[in-house]
Amino acid sequence: MNHHNEDPARASMNKMYKRWRHIYDASRMFYLFGRDEMIESLDLKPKENLCEVGCGTARNLIKMAQRYPGANICGIDVSDEMLKTARHKVESSGFAHKVHLAQASASTFVPAVCFPHLTGPLDKIVFSYVLSISPDWKAYIHRALDVLAPGGALYVTDFGSEKSHAFLIRLFMKKKLGMFHVYCTSGLLDYLRTLEENGAGRITACEAIRAGRAYNIVFKKS
Repeated sequence: MNHHNEDPARASMNKMYKRWRHIYDASRMFYLFGRDEMIESLDLKPKENLCEVGCGTARNLIKMAQRYPGANICGIDVSDEMLKTARHKVESSGFAHKVHLAQASASTFVPAVCFPHLTGPLDKIVFSYVLSISPDWKAYIHRALDVLAPGGALYVTDFGSEKSHAFLIRLFMKKKLGMFHVYCTSGLLDYLRTLEENGAGRITACEAIRAGRAYNIVFKKS
């Protein structure tokens, strides 16, 4: 695969997570809400193919493998550094035979190249607090829809409205999340509604988590 176009993002993410990857999970548990609810809602069937885009430390993937032992669980991340932690965690969890990882860009990945063991297209794609860290989130969504099987679904877990957070929490998040180049994706739901109007699919679920601090959205491809 040609990585030329993704080299800047790859370098940036590697620099960002070279040290932070070691404490990523511990530092995120206090404000990345809704991830476990999303995992429960996946309802993965045996032999279904799932890929988490921007899988980070593989925290979610390991929980998915535990919850859905018959499914094919995969994850991509642009950061080689983050994947070092992910591979270590997967190996330590005993799910190395179940959870497959690959380095790839969210806007250009090719499932058959990243995961040649898969015998069919992806049935479900997960974005867990990924769209809010990239200005290219629309490209990520379009790529996901391109590689999903007809009738497949996107599962998005991300930050809710900033107004739903208490004032001091908003100040904390603005300062701390800014260190990680987190961008506002307040237009995400509206964009998915536009895709729905254009016939790309339909929103089948939209659930507020923790009084709107986060949300879980399911978008089913036509």
